[in-house]
Amino acid sequence: MEAMRESWTDDRMDDLAGRVEAGFRQVHEDIVGLRTETHEDIAALRDDNKELRRDIAELATREAKLATREELRRELPGRVLRGDRK
Repeated sequence: MEAMRESWTDDRMDDLAGRVEAGFRQVHEDIVGLRTETHEDIAALRDDNKELRRDIAELATREAKLATREELRRELPGRVLRGDRK
């Protein structure tokens, strides 16, 4: 035990402390980078979600218009509706 204690000089302890600090700095930088990347990814997903919601709303509107046209065709058989091909 005595020989082991003598082998840990102040220089060696300082070196170890420096490496430990450097390791923690790297972990901190990695975490900050991952958080930034995660926030950017979430923002992109939100934008995609907004775009999908607009597309869905547009499709629902088109479907409603088509349903209305079909109702008119049933109620007014033989008539050509505006936009119909002749």
